Amino acid sequence: MEKPYNDIIVIPGEGCGGCISSATYFVTENYESLRDVAIVFTGVQDTKLLKNQIGDEFLNKENVFIDSNNFLMKREVRSSYPYTLKMSSSRVTDFTLFEEAYFLNSK
Repeated sequence: MEKPYNDIIVIPGEGCGGCISSATYFVTENYESLRDVAIVFTGVQDTKLLKNQIGDEFLNKENVFIDSNNFLMKREVRSSYPYTLKMSSSRVTDFTLFEEAYFLNSK
């Protein structure tokens, strides 16, 4: 990520299926209001399948990333649920489970 982001939405490739589906749907449907938010898919087992599910066009947006090294799947930061990292000066300042309302009300 070249641009510094204040919010990062992390969507794991496995875990709570309903939660992951809801978060994925939310980011794809509300992309216009999330342009200043980094969206990261981690733990992706099959990139081709992910592309088929949400589309190449979405995955090629400048603020959408695939964590191909699975850095966000390391034990220290791993979650079975989508979550949000709050950043300040390139450091994590808060870790919360993903909530649509936060992004709908504050952006």
